[in-house]
Amino acid sequence: MPFQQFYNSAYNQVVDVLEFPLSASDEDGVMNGDFYAPGSGGYPDGSYAWNQYQCIQMMAKYGGQYTFLLHTTTHTVPGLQPSTFADKLAFQQTLTPLVTNVSYFDTMGGRGDFRNARIASGIDISISGNVATVTVTLPQQIIDLTLRVPTAWVFVSSTVGVKATPGVVILLNIVPAGTVILKFQTSGTVAVTTNPAPGHAPTTTTISMASPTIPAPTPTPTNPRMVDDFSDPTRYSNEENALRFYTGDDHTVTERTTVQDDWLLLSFNTASYWYTLLGASNTCNDYSQFTKLNLAIRYPTNKRIGFNMVIQDTTSGTCTGITQHSFNVTSLINSATAGSDGWLHLTLPLTDFSGANLKSLSAISIAGFVSSGQVEVDYIYFD
Repeated sequence: MPFQQFYNSAYNQVVDVLEFPLSASDEDGVMNGDFYAPGSGGYPDGSYAWNQYQCIQMMAKYGGQYTFLLHTTTHTVPGLQPSTFADKLAFQQTLTPLVTNVSYFDTMGGRGDFRNARIASGIDISISGNVATVTVTLPQQIIDLTLRVPTAWVFVSSTVGVKATPGVVILLNIVPAGTVILKFQTSGTVAVTTNPAPGHAPTTTTISMASPTIPAPTPTPTNPRMVDDFSDPTRYSNEENALRFYTGDDHTVTERTTVQDDWLLLSFNTASYWYTLLGASNTCNDYSQFTKLNLAIRYPTNKRIGFNMVIQDTTSGTCTGITQHSFNVTSLINSATAGSDGWLHLTLPLTDFSGANLKSLSAISIAGFVSSGQVEVDYIYFD
């Protein structure tokens, strides 16, 4: 296994591995298709698929390499957990769909080739007026190379096929060795053009797997102002909410806050807090047309932990000074009925935030957790 992790046998030399390696195998636990948190489904420590999912999610916050060793069968092998091929297939059918949003699947050799090519590549940037030209030099061919650029840059053109979103450009499919030229508008508006993706694509084998149903709540507000629906991990990693204003936790949480799938994951203790701005600083941001604050939360371990929702406002006219108006939602959380998907949909009348100046709001925050734990947040909006 160490050889497989750190070497590509096609070259028989060290491969640069920049992220964390993690190995697991069917020798480590009872493998099947069950997905249960600790204390449920007859699993005091959680089912095997549930535990592997937790490991992958934690590793995905930083980037890593996850290697899973599967024997054809361990049903009659002395000293190993008994499991059949059907057990292993059920495990894969449960786990794989849950991590496709944070994973890239490849062989060890293929991943080594990608890393070698990425490390050998070079990037040069030149800016003339309001046009930035990015030159990517590739000594080796590479597949789906991801580039990060300033979120304010607007993609204009590329000499190869790309997928472009604010802050991220992916060079699609196999990009041959050579030079790639990308252009971006740093300000103003221009027409966007792009070349089609290269015609040659790697041969792949598609395996159909039954995906477990994990529905996400779908709010249907009328004329809302969406603060964040946590649908864009790239935007969130750039510390922006859906309003394009700052969001963060000042490193008070116990694990790095991330957007996973389509929701925010907060790992907290009693000193943690998270906040998001509702408008520009030193500006009277008018929210007086709204009457309610809505959010959906879910507890991954089914342990409901209360907290305060806090609205911050400023003084009308001067738009300065910060005053906090807090509402404890613990009793509301404990009395709310979760849907079959585990989500609690909370609606808070803005009158609950006594004294808040709705004509001059600056931020909302989640704070005052009564104990340590985790909570997922799917959306926050005013209506």
